[in-house]
Amino acid sequence: MSVGINAQSAVVAFPMTRKMERRVFRSQYGITGLRGLRLTRRGKVTLILLAFLMSLGLFLIGSSAMARQPLSAVPVETYPVAQGDSLWSIAESMSVGGDIRDVVADIVELNKLPSAAIEAGSIILLPVYED
Repeated sequence: MSVGINAQSAVVAFPMTRKMERRVFRSQYGITGLRGLRLTRRGKVTLILLAFLMSLGLFLIGSSAMARQPLSAVPVETYPVAQGDSLWSIAESMSVGGDIRDVVADIVELNKLPSAAIEAGSIILLPVYED
């Protein structure tokens, strides 16, 4: 007499919890989800080019954030403004031989003037140009 065991398998469908879904995903695709990912040659070149461009961008941003050279000391002399003086006439009297507009711009910048207008009685600083 032969005894036969008839084994039947049964599949029971039940809803998976979120935790179970994550375990199944990790077992198939790894923790990052990139298991088995292969890049083509074009993908590798693109990835390398992207990394290079990002590095270049960070370098350019970092280099512009560096401190500029410290300002050098400018020799100056004080000048009391007389009645009828203008920055143009003062710049002409300095006779530096260059463009007078540049001298006026230097005086305005040195004294942090809002415009080229000056008042009689005020004292301004004049740059001393070396020949």
